[in-house]
Amino acid sequence: MSEQFLKIPFSAARNKEYLKWAGTSEAKVWQYLASYIVRESNGSGFGNVLHKKYHRNGLLVARWNQKDIAKNIGLRSKGHISDLLNSMVSKGILKKHSEPWNGKKLNVYEFGTYDKKNGESWHAFVHFKELNDEKTLEDFK
Repeated sequence: MSEQFLKIPFSAARNKEYLKWAGTSEAKVWQYLASYIVRESNGSGFGNVLHKKYHRNGLLVARWNQKDIAKNIGLRSKGHISDLLNSMVSKGILKKHSEPWNGKKLNVYEFGTYDKKNGESWHAFVHFKELNDEKTLEDFK
């Protein structure tokens, strides 16, 4: 398997609202979790469920333990990670799904969509484009 990477469109790299967000704890969590997007089946386990249900249907999703995210990126706590994820969901940067697994409900986060013809569309980049467009319109008023 080749190394995965994150393409940031130039429109985002030039977007003031995106650039402000890119240095935040939210963005750290988003980037870390994005690095675990399920793109292939691991043959068994929860990753296989995500691959079959989401990836095969054109969705970019990931799931990771919030306590581990906090530890691995140096943030305060699982609760803080949960607050950051919920904030991104409320903004439309992520979409949240819930999946049953071993008697529990696990949160799965959707980052965007993809198809072979059009490539990937990331909710975050759409959000910041729309936010920037709204601010530009306000400047003309």
